[in-house]
Amino acid sequence: MASLASTPTANEIVKRYKPIQPESVSFRSRWGNTVSLEEPPWRVVAFSAIADLEGQEPKIVAGLGSLTASAKAANALRGYLLQVTEVSLPLPRLVPATGGAILLTWKSGERSIEIASFPDGDIVLEALDRGVLKEELSEQGLDSAVSWLVRG
Repeated sequence: MASLASTPTANEIVKRYKPIQPESVSFRSRWGNTVSLEEPPWRVVAFSAIADLEGQEPKIVAGLGSLTASAKAANALRGYLLQVTEVSLPLPRLVPATGGAILLTWKSGERSIEIASFPDGDIVLEALDRGVLKEELSEQGLDSAVSWLVRG
């Protein structure tokens, strides 16, 4: 089972693909979305972590159920993240949740964006300022929340 401590950094992932030349060549990933080696570091880390969470051995935790990401949750989260064009986002933190869900968090100072991708493919976005939900940002969508987070 991969843990957050063992999730590779963007630099480690890029080093893993260094032999591929030229760097602008795109490749077809195993999850079906084309990802370029020139992608923002946060996206490379996020997609790698999603693949790790999806591919890990099923782990059942008493009282919580399975902590292996479902294929629907993983694919929905990948598709949702492909909308984001911002390059300067911090590296995200991804963790498995009960029943096959995935939780992604971006944090910048006292602000954070939390995205939950559920096993049925539903996505929930929450923008938080000092732990308080910013309902208007959550309702406006991902682009607004990302702009708010980056502006700090």
